Amino acid sequence: MAVAGTPYTFTDPDHTLFIVNPAANSGRSTSTFNWIKSGFDFDEETAYSVIQTTPEQTDSGLVVQEWLDNTDCPITPSDGDVLRVFACGGDGTLSPVIRQFHEKRDTVQIGVLPLGTLNDCAHALNLFPKTQNDFLDIIHGTQGASIGSYTIKQLTPEGEPTDNESIAFIDAFAGISRDTLKSKEAADESPDCLARTRWLIGSNMETNLRALSATWRWKGLSIRIVDHEQQELYSGDIGNLAMTTLGFIGDLKLSPSIRPQWYHNDQLRGEVHIAEDGGIFMNVPRLIKLTSAGHRNGCDWSKGFPIEHGKSLTIYDTNNSGNLLELENSQTFEFPFKATWQQNQAVLVAGDPPN
Repeated sequence: MAVAGTPYTFTDPDHTLFIVNPAANSGRSTSTFNWIKSGFDFDEETAYSVIQTTPEQTDSGLVVQEWLDNTDCPITPSDGDVLRVFACGGDGTLSPVIRQFHEKRDTVQIGVLPLGTLNDCAHALNLFPKTQNDFLDIIHGTQGASIGSYTIKQLTPEGEPTDNESIAFIDAFAGISRDTLKSKEAADESPDCLARTRWLIGSNMETNLRALSATWRWKGLSIRIVDHEQQELYSGDIGNLAMTTLGFIGDLKLSPSIRPQWYHNDQLRGEVHIAEDGGIFMNVPRLIKLTSAGHRNGCDWSKGFPIEHGKSLTIYDTNNSGNLLELENSQTFEFPFKATWQQNQAVLVAGDPPN
């Protein structure tokens, strides 16, 4: 999650919309949001509205757009009204909102209340709310920070561009599917002992245990990375034990230079981040060290390959093993693909900048 640029100050919105994903954080997001809402210090209907995604429509950006298009909508951004939209969930809830409204920053302000399993974006924005007042500070915040994006384009085996193209605003992964690691269905289909463990100790440990089981069976991925001048940067195998609930779910990750807070730095670069396989003797202590703070600040077995603004890296699967790149909107890409980094593509409500 790349957050950079000159500080941005938001004006007060005319209306605030909360789009809640009831499935976020294993179904606990709604009760958490209701707890936050009980401390609201502004009036419902005139000052704010609450809507939800549904099993039939999980794209939070489209749900917000449908709400705006409704004749009963209390606000009209096309007439100059300013709407602030808070994605209430994790990265998967926030990403579609950014995708839908990032080009309308004058009339649609985008924020996140981190109620999901994966909250990389909120952490990169220096948002770590714990109390009702912490959440209210976010809701009424005026500090903004700009984020970058990756344009992903699938190539033919000969390196020619195809029509399969998309933009990733938060992350992209290759290797184990994130759905394998965080879905309840995946846990329920696993051995009974894992299901019982989930019931006893909760979802975070469940996610790590399921990830351990899944990645231990994965045969890994052999890749080659080439820069925009066709210079080879890396060739080799990457490992099978890079996962946490913070989003390192697979072993090839498009990310920023890993930092826990946003910085005033227009030169912040994108990065292809890989985790090399250390074998059984190294993978066990690595698992023990997979803590939130430690993993976000880099690992002793990881490597990063920066991408400058407007430049690209191309990644090949040298064994043609059928692995896919998965974006946060669940769109997939076959290898090879090209990733182009662009900074300052959207502005989000942020916490205070670091001193």
